[in-house]
Amino acid sequence: MTNSRTTASRQQGFSLVEVMVGIVIALIAVLVIYQVFSVSEGIKRNATGAGDAQQNGLLSTFTMMLQGSNAGANIAVVGEELDTCPADTDIKSTLRPIPVLIHDSGSDTVSDNFVANYGASQRLVTSVDFASAPTVTVADPYVVQSPLGFQVNDFVVVMSPDAGGAGHCARSMVTATTAADGDGYVTLTHSAPVASPASDTTTTYDGHATLLNLGPAPRRIRFQVDETNGTLGCVDLLGIDTIPPSPCANAGGAAVPISNNVVLMKVQYGLADPNTGYLQKWVKGSNDGTEDWTDSTVLAKDFVELSRIKAIRIALIVRSESYDKCAYADVCPDPTTNRFSYTLFDQCDGIPCPAAISGTLDPTPGKGNFRYRVYETVVPLRNAVWNLHKKT
Repeated sequence: MTNSRTTASRQQGFSLVEVMVGIVIALIAVLVIYQVFSVSEGIKRNATGAGDAQQNGLLSTFTMMLQGSNAGANIAVVGEELDTCPADTDIKSTLRPIPVLIHDSGSDTVSDNFVANYGASQRLVTSVDFASAPTVTVADPYVVQSPLGFQVNDFVVVMSPDAGGAGHCARSMVTATTAADGDGYVTLTHSAPVASPASDTTTTYDGHATLLNLGPAPRRIRFQVDETNGTLGCVDLLGIDTIPPSPCANAGGAAVPISNNVVLMKVQYGLADPNTGYLQKWVKGSNDGTEDWTDSTVLAKDFVELSRIKAIRIALIVRSESYDKCAYADVCPDPTTNRFSYTLFDQCDGIPCPAAISGTLDPTPGKGNFRYRVYETVVPLRNAVWNLHKKT
């Protein structure tokens, strides 16, 4: 017969101490797992953040290079004729041959902005004469000898021949065309002309006026950084409806965002020697005591000076999206000051240039705990380069 006491003693389970030891071991294992997971996620976040910053920087510089390289299209080849247009105080409305205009912030820690100006004619790149020369009434339909040079929705500029900014210029859009007659003349019905400057109320242009075709989609795009939310955006300052529509917002509207987490943008002109046409120096969009390239002065410069603008160079600082502990001083702020130090435009390849731009950033939130990338690029203005103009 089996002893019931012996059976009962063999069926006893874990003691309370053993259960508690097991729980402690399990908690330690969970703690180790979460620690490994935290470290792994931190490494992943750091790599992703650096990759996002790099992607934003590359996208931003590519977009600005694409638009900047077009600057001067339809303008450089007729620069001497557009030089007759009076000076205007607003880049939105001026018709002078300005391919690029830089607005310098005046501070190494505040972003600059710049405007790329170009036409988009697919049929005609030179100006044409009027049949009514030497007198043109700008409110009347234009009669020009160019059978295939114009089409509906093209934007055109009528220019008087008086040099040195003493002439008259006005812009309008073609609304209808007639078939060419036997001599090749066509009649262009157009919208109400808009003079530059707006205060010019002249309606009849004397002299041998000419007509320039800017195509259906001229652009005057300003790239700017909204430092409140760290967004690089663009605005088309012409403020007109084009076909195809502008990729940027019309003037008066909110800028179309291109890239986020852009901390700073700085821009400089690359100027050519007026005698040789070769790149001579880099300058800020300001007055350095030897030359004045502030935006208000550039708006009034003659074509000889404007044709010296052969390139621009752009520097961007972008950061990662998420907070980072920033253990690496080369891409993160100084851990003792929570500030990220930077130096821009410190290489000039033997060409005279302003002193390098340097400063520190202390963005919020996180007191600067983000990963940063710095990009610099040179954008040749190909239309200005191809249409080489030398001082005579």
